Amino acid sequence: MSLSLDEIKQHMVPYEGCVPHMYLDTVGKVTVAIGNLLPTVESAKALRFVVRGTGAVATPAQITADFNAVLKQPKGQFYGKYKQFTQLDMTDADIDALFKLRVAKFEQELRDYYAKYDGFPDKAKLAILDMAFNLGSAGLKKTWPNLNKAIDAQDWVAASKHCVRPQAQQSRNDGTVALFAAAATGRAVSHGSTV
Repeated sequence: MSLSLDEIKQHMVPYEGCVPHMYLDTVGKVTVAIGNLLPTVESAKALRFVVRGTGAVATPAQITADFNAVLKQPKGQFYGKYKQFTQLDMTDADIDALFKLRVAKFEQELRDYYAKYDGFPDKAKLAILDMAFNLGSAGLKKTWPNLNKAIDAQDWVAASKHCVRPQAQQSRNDGTVALFAAAATGRAVSHGSTV
């Protein structure tokens, strides 16, 4: 079995959100869609936004205005609080297309880092993808030596003991631990994921 995009999305949305307008994440980075970091205004202008209410395609100047307005706000608020400072949204279709591209990019990077990635159990892949979305795949590979040793050995019990992220919410960490533990035993997981 292989993970479907819908299964990955169903797992990620409770943790990453699915927000059509720009907002600040918990560390103050401009973000949009399903946890898509926008490190610069140029990265925002590379995406397709529409004017809320009219559906007209946003101009680069309008995208810049939303980005700068959000950047001036206090970080870490509920994402809905940032909507009042924006006039643009991404459509559901554009959010899905962006998510598909990001998953494909992460999976390619993970295949580069873990030679046996394609043969991993789906639950282990989902746990690793969750961590890549949260930390970046390079951050996952470079700063988690014990976890990487466990992944390379396909020791999912050990992976479940070395995957807790200090900055992640407890439910997300619990979900990742449960996915790795389930990969070790082949059992189902019921923490919001149906994989």
